[in-house]
Amino acid sequence: MSQEYRELTAAEKAALRRSVKEKCSLYDKDLGCLKLNSRCQIFTVGYTDSTLCRYYEACILPCENKIREILGWGGNTAQCPICGFKFPVNHNQKYCSRRCAEYARKIRKREDVRRFRKKRAM
Repeated sequence: MSQEYRELTAAEKAALRRSVKEKCSLYDKDLGCLKLNSRCQIFTVGYTDSTLCRYYEACILPCENKIREILGWGGNTAQCPICGFKFPVNHNQKYCSRRCAEYARKIRKREDVRRFRKKRAM
């Protein structure tokens, strides 16, 4: 799962901010993010592996080819079966993060133990 992430340049950060200001319906010039009641979290994105707003990812990012290239989402993307987060695929990666992978492992382990106990009780 090792992908080379990099810091965004000032021009790339400006392009991201411009995209939010022009296209995000949850952004207000005076109030910031209407959903969070604070500053837009995309304005603080500094690296290509940063977490984005789910609304921005689902509704705006698919139409923004330039931003997708900046973030390294040019090609294959997948949706995490645990949290639903869309992420760039690296080889056969199934989950967006180690946290989701660990949670899925716990669920599988729980089901295995239940099957074992049920089989043993019979």
